[in-house]
Amino acid sequence: MRTVALSLILLMTVGAHVAHGGSSKGDLRVYANAVESLSLEELKEPRYFEVSREMVKRGSRLSKDKDDDDGRSEGRQHSKRDKNDVTVKKEISILVTTNSSGGYALVIQAADIGVYTAARIKIRGYGEVRLRAGESTQVPVRNERGKRDVRRLEVTLIVSKDAKPGKYPWPINVSAIPL
Repeated sequence: MRTVALSLILLMTVGAHVAHGGSSKGDLRVYANAVESLSLEELKEPRYFEVSREMVKRGSRLSKDKDDDDGRSEGRQHSKRDKNDVTVKKEISILVTTNSSGGYALVIQAADIGVYTAARIKIRGYGEVRLRAGESTQVPVRNERGKRDVRRLEVTLIVSKDAKPGKYPWPINVSAIPL
């Protein structure tokens, strides 16, 4: 027997066929269709991140040193982390519960707020995702039907060399959909 969460919508169709010829006998057929559901609770999610004056100074100095290496400017690829990149690290923890037999997909969106160029997101047990500002992706996750699944994501933002010191809204949004 399957336990179904209270958040499910149970649709039932009942059909009765009346027997012919004055008989009071009939067939009763019941059909039930459980709709897939998913709930996501944020256990820990930053609301903002800060870029300090020291970070900006360090980023300018590192960028300048890199440009001066051989007299020409080298373009930095921010989809890969350079050891000289200025970064901000934060952790996100979420609790996901679903009745889907196929598990769920984490939907990760990186809003482009002009302060960082890329994000590296380590999903414990599932590897790493790299997104540039403005991109999004889906990561399929298998879990047992009805089991509460806590996911921890370690997010590293690579700060733009043009960033100004300040407090900025957290740009990474995590949601989930049943598969």
